Amino acid sequence: MKKSSSLLFFLFFLVSCSGEKPIAVIDYAEILNVAPVAQSAVVHLTEFQKEIMKQVEAAQIESKNSALSKELQQQLLEYQTLLAKEHARVEKLINETLQRTLTDLRVEKGLGAILDKGIVVSIDKAADITDEALERIGKITIDFSENGYKILPIYKVNPTDNANDNLEEDIEAQ
Repeated sequence: MKKSSSLLFFLFFLVSCSGEKPIAVIDYAEILNVAPVAQSAVVHLTEFQKEIMKQVEAAQIESKNSALSKELQQQLLEYQTLLAKEHARVEKLINETLQRTLTDLRVEKGLGAILDKGIVVSIDKAADITDEALERIGKITIDFSENGYKILPIYKVNPTDNANDNLEEDIEAQ
């Protein structure tokens, strides 16, 4: 009950702030599932993860042949962090792009607000502008590889080398 009263207060607040301007809704989940720019983000992240997995597999093979298991574990942790950072970067790009596009649409249509359909209890179908938003968002492309994080190869160990001999020099040489 507390959640629904908070939602009603929020909606009342939005209606009163919008004054004479109408409110529209979009199906944000549908936009994220259907929009080509969102689909290309998924493809980019999948490819990024596959490249990391190649490096992880190489690290697993390498760790069987060397005494550098601590260093390789550290590298694997860095890959996990890198994947999380890339995911956050791509998600931010998508959200900023959608926000700009929806703000432009709201201003052009003279709307007081655009709400996510998921939080609205009841609204006229004419207020749903999901299709119009999808049409605009469908024209957007983002090159996710541009300015993205780079996957560096794991340090290669020669199994005949003693792991403690000149390790720092070997790493710097590569």
